[in-house]
Amino acid sequence: MKLGRTLMRLGTETNTLMIMAETGSIAKHALRPGNNGPVWRDAVSTSARVQVALLAALILFVYWQPIKSILIARWIEDGNWSHGWLIPLFSLYFLYLKRDDLVRVLPRPNYLGALLLAGSLSAYFVFAWLVPMGYPQALSLIGTIFGVVL
Repeated sequence: MKLGRTLMRLGTETNTLMIMAETGSIAKHALRPGNNGPVWRDAVSTSARVQVALLAALILFVYWQPIKSILIARWIEDGNWSHGWLIPLFSLYFLYLKRDDLVRVLPRPNYLGALLLAGSLSAYFVFAWLVPMGYPQALSLIGTIFGVVL
């Protein structure tokens, strides 16, 4: 309780920290001078980083074959798709730019995301084994990423 009273004296950004502390989404409660909230490396716990890395590795493992055989092959062979190499790089760059804003977002379960994830993975497996078509199989990656993010 003493921590709560101390945080309340710090100002309006404390409300965000208290909510984040109650939900367990922040590992350390550190405010830096001139900063409006927690910093990325202080706010994301090691277990959260491991969970994100495992989820990304699992998605990459599942989708590696269509990524390699369809997307990368198309990026190499077709000049209309040659910008595909830049999409992951720009995505990572934009995530890096917004990392401090992303720390302030409170994680909440979203069942629409779970539904979209289940639908995308179902479409992937249908187009992988029942109706072997490469393009819809690779296209389901977009829905999978979107469902995970939601």
